[in-house]
Formats: sequence, structure tokens, C-alpha cells
Amino acid sequence: MEAYELLEPFSLEVTLDDGSINSLVGFHIIDEARLRALDAAALGALQAEGHLMPIFMALASLSQLSALVDRKNRKTGRG
Repeated sequence: MEAYELLEPFSLEVTLDDGSINSLVGFHIIDEARLRALDAAALGALQAEGHLMPIFMALASLSQLSALVDRKNRKTGRG
């Protein structure tokens, strides 16, 4: 994935309903624009190396961040 420069640094700071600030630092995510720009040969190489499915799963998991924040807000609300 480094050969295709698909990884980019990721930080997230979330302020919960109770005012607490939570941070995620030191993580990386997939650069979707670079992934979309890859040609068939590059995608084939990623598939052959077993990286393509984990890449798509990592991208899909990002859609769950807001749900996780909501769950954390509900949990901290119960105190």
C-alpha cells in the first residue's frame, strides 16, 4: 500500500455531549482519491497480495465513527 501512497495520517478530536474531549492520534486511513485513481494492474496487484478486501473494509468502517460517538455519548450520559 505504501508503493501506491494509499495511506494518509488520520487524527480525530471529538467533543462529547458531556464536554469531554476525546482524541484519536497516530492512525492512518486509506486515501480514497488515490485508490480510485489506481489502474487495473495496481488493483490486481493489491488483490493478489491480499490487500484489496481489507482496504475496502477499512473504508467502510469509517462510516461507523458517528455511531460510535453516539454510543459513547449514551454510555457517558448514564454515568
